[in-house]
Amino acid sequence: MQIQTKYGPVHVLTACPLLDSTETLQFLTEVHENYDGSEDRLNLRDRARQTLSFNYVNFHKAMGDMFHMLYANLRKLWGIPFVQSKQFFNTVDDDFIQLDTSLCIADFNQSYSLIDGELIEIIEIGRYVITGYDEDDQPILEYQDGFKLNKSIDASNTYITPLRICIIDGDVSIAASGFYARQDIAFRVIDEDCPEITGEIPPQYQDHDIYFKCLLLEGDSLSMTLQQHQVVIDGDLGGFQDFANWKAPRYLKPFKSLLKNQNEYFEFKNFLFRRLGKYNAFWLPLYEKHLNVVSAGNAWIEVDNDYVIEADRKHIAVKINDIWSAHEITSKTKNDDNTRLNITPALNAAWSEVQSVCYLGLYRLAADTAEFSFLGAGVSQTNIPIVELNT
Repeated sequence: MQIQTKYGPVHVLTACPLLDSTETLQFLTEVHENYDGSEDRLNLRDRARQTLSFNYVNFHKAMGDMFHMLYANLRKLWGIPFVQSKQFFNTVDDDFIQLDTSLCIADFNQSYSLIDGELIEIIEIGRYVITGYDEDDQPILEYQDGFKLNKSIDASNTYITPLRICIIDGDVSIAASGFYARQDIAFRVIDEDCPEITGEIPPQYQDHDIYFKCLLLEGDSLSMTLQQHQVVIDGDLGGFQDFANWKAPRYLKPFKSLLKNQNEYFEFKNFLFRRLGKYNAFWLPLYEKHLNVVSAGNAWIEVDNDYVIEADRKHIAVKINDIWSAHEITSKTKNDDNTRLNITPALNAAWSEVQSVCYLGLYRLAADTAEFSFLGAGVSQTNIPIVELNT
């Protein structure tokens, strides 16, 4: 199918397979490392670049049709329905579709979408309607969430699907026999059509976003690395010396997420847009049981671990009644074999109500690129490394 857009003619591939397809979001951050291990980070790209990869399998006549389309238009513009973000609606009022846009707005801020194969353009998000008049005969306005379209449509109980305007990134790999062919194609979305978001600000702690999302194990454990700068001076003839510039180690670990439905997928993408790649830091519990708590009061906990004072960590997370909270360690006191950690704010709960205590870390993403793998039935998966910063 060929359509006319403000970019010119675009060839639309309406049957994009979801299974084994991937979506890649790529930001751009420049990280300057200081002598002590602290960082200065520069954001070089406010909007993510997006790449969509598919494996097309077709037979007989469809195999030939696909070949001729690719041969004639390999370096032209392509339209890819982004089915991963399609939204169901049952209410349409001429040129306005009522639906909740709070999570999906990043994927629908582009101009073009498809409804039952018909090309439409989203020109505005939400609208105000008059629901009545007050005693001064002034109109009472009510906000309705949804999409304002460039024309009236005749559709209901169906889906609206964002349309990505793309180029084919690189060459097309083809595996063919006498009666079927498989094409592996990567589409790079043009910059004007890439997703972006200015969504709601999540909960804050000390001027950074804070999340309490659990980490998924890789099998029965999670492979992590404790790293610190090291220089070894060795002349081979005698002894050797070493030194480190960083004032503290960094904790590197994978941030793997299994997103079981579309809402979880949207929420994680919003998390990525908030991060802007490696640029914006965020708080996250370490979750490991590094603190063996033997007693606690309202504003202190006591642990019997060695080297707690020397480790010089400053923040903890506490889980009470299935709710996590963040606390700062204000001071540490050695008492015989135990160490008392004074914390703020206070727990405001009995020790018997505390379910878990762990360190709280300030992290950033350790990569500017995140890839979503779509596994079918609305399930997707992503894995991106994160690194704890010195605080």
